[in-house]
Amino acid sequence: MDSGNFLARAFDIALGTLRVQIVVSRRKYLAAFIGFFEILIYILIVSKVLQDIGHFINIIAYAGRFSCGTIIGLTIEER
Repeated sequence: MDSGNFLARAFDIALGTLRVQIVVSRRKYLAAFIGFFEILIYILIVSKVLQDIGHFINIIAYAGRFSCGTIIGLTIEER
């Protein structure tokens, strides 16, 4: 598992969590700006996972990245 991909996916999910909080506070332009980078990272990482779909460890790593990103995003939001 590539640590750069792990961090990118975790960051992507953290951005998603923050974006949802920003949407709730009705700051649409900031939410759109964050959403752009969230999806950009998502597309890059998912395409890499799909290229190596035969390696089950990549799928497990993808799920782990998602979980870590959720924790990071909620931690940032708490502050």
